[in-house]
Amino acid sequence: MNLGTLTTTQAIRAVLGVSEDSDELPDQVFTDLEISDQIELLIEQWLPVTISSISLSSTTGKALRACAKYTGALILLPSLTTATAALLSDGQDQFRRQDRDLKALEEALRRNLEDMQKIVLDELVTDYESTPTFFGSAAPTFDPVTGA
Repeated sequence: MNLGTLTTTQAIRAVLGVSEDSDELPDQVFTDLEISDQIELLIEQWLPVTISSISLSSTTGKALRACAKYTGALILLPSLTTATAALLSDGQDQFRRQDRDLKALEEALRRNLEDMQKIVLDELVTDYESTPTFFGSAAPTFDPVTGA
């Protein structure tokens, strides 16, 4: 399921290590928590331009999409303790998830988010520095009142 134009539920699940095939963190959780709105609000806090002004196929856009994915994962991280099981079983097969260090996962997600934010901001600065400026100032040398 797409969460706006920036990311998908599958991308966020993948970052958190939750299989889309399992019943854990279903799309309804993302809808109920209004994750899409939260992601956009958090990104708008540090992004100096509007999200819609960035081409999502550019380097800046790709990094912005990664920011959305990591932001969504950080929002859902506290839910992992209750929304995901340590032991999965379908009656025939069993899978035991290794113990998660949620603090280490949070730190890794924050580092990844900061790395992507840096790319976005560096690219935006580069884009604006390379844009020619058409404004300037001029001082007229002729005064039409005095004729000098």
